Amino acid sequence: MTDPHSESTAGRSRRRGHAAPRNTGPSLIPLPRRLENPFAPLKSLSDEALSQIIAAAYRILDEGGIEFRSRSALDLMRRNGARVTDDAMVRLDPDLVRHFCAMAPQTFTLHSRNP
Repeated sequence: MTDPHSESTAGRSRRRGHAAPRNTGPSLIPLPRRLENPFAPLKSLSDEALSQIIAAAYRILDEGGIEFRSRSALDLMRRNGARVTDDAMVRLDPDLVRHFCAMAPQTFTLHSRNP
């Protein structure tokens, strides 16, 4: 035998009372506030040590060079003043590196790749 009330309540909620209001519109999420570090940067290297590292980097780029395997990258480097050898080594004069580093913006915003 079947319960006569079971069929009449099938598909209906057993909750009694008022239903909770549903959120039908888009939710507004506040943007995070901009974080700023109140502390001075730590100085882990002396000015002299930092100058030596930069000088060594310029020397590596000028004397050792960087190997590029992309023909388009080699053409781009050649067009912009780098010395490109037949074995795909690119050597960059320190003044050329300084020139292009000076063109970089002082600040920029880093965005995620999946916003």
